[in-house]
Parts: sequence; structure tokens; C-alpha cells
Amino acid sequence: MLTSYVVAAAIMTPLSGWLADRYGRKKVLVLSVVVFTVSSAMCGLAQSLGQIVLFRLVQGLGGAALVPQLQRSVSASSHSSVSCARKPSSIWIRLSSFSRLGAADCSYTLLL
Repeated sequence: MLTSYVVAAAIMTPLSGWLADRYGRKKVLVLSVVVFTVSSAMCGLAQSLGQIVLFRLVQGLGGAALVPQLQRSVSASSHSSVSCARKPSSIWIRLSSFSRLGAADCSYTLLL
């Protein structure tokens, strides 16, 4: 199970940058979150070993783009917004506030 996830992630990680350049960072990030979430639910509903291996493979495809695209989004938002860049918060604080509903920091600029 772990091998299928790692192989899919290794294949998809470099492709996620190309897909983001071609179709847009926001579209790739949203699609990755949807694919990862649905495949995670399907892993929980799997009835056989073959199904869970397949769903973990799909989960790896969706999860591979999450980290590079989030890092790229945070980096772009911290450089593009002057008022946000002057705040004393670090990228990691923005990442943690982005994961909460109703982020109070400048994280709302990530998907714009």
C-alpha cells in the first residue's frame, strides 16, 4: 500500500509544476485537494487489498501536488503583497493559519 502511494507521488510531484504552469496554480491545487480527499474516503471504504492499493495510488497522485503547490502559493503571496510581507509573521504561521477556517493572516491571498 505504501509503495503505490510513494511511486504515484514520485511520478506526480514534478508533473504538478508543469500542470500548474499550463492550467493555473489554483486549478491544480483545488483538483489535488479534491482527488486526495475523495481517494482518502475511498481508502476507508475499500473492501479488498486490491481496492485499497488502487485508492492509495490515486491518493498519491492527488497528494503529490499539495506540498509543492502550497509552498509556491505561500511564496508568491508573501512576495506579491507588500502589506502582508511587512508583517512579522513567518511563512509557517501563514501555512498554519491557512489550514484553519477563517484565516486571520494574509493566507486568503494564496488562492487569488
